[in-house]
Amino acid sequence: MNPDSLYQNLLKLKCLIHLLQGHLDSEIKKRSMDYIVIMIKSEKKRKIWLKNSDHTIVKYQNHQRFFTDLITFVNEICNWTIFLS
Repeated sequence: MNPDSLYQNLLKLKCLIHLLQGHLDSEIKKRSMDYIVIMIKSEKKRKIWLKNSDHTIVKYQNHQRFFTDLITFVNEICNWTIFLS
């Protein structure tokens, strides 16, 4: 995907956005998440940095936090109650 297409597609997004990136990510530049958050026009967006995590978040020693944060985000936005088992 060329940068112009990416830019145009980001501007179209207005849905809930929950972004995560590892501080040690060797695949994605750290400034990319900030750029995405700025470009997306959604009113409901959240970004989370995972310490000691690389690109593969589920290999992160505390990967359960990913799921907990996501469920909390959805519960807050939608006034739902989703429980982790």
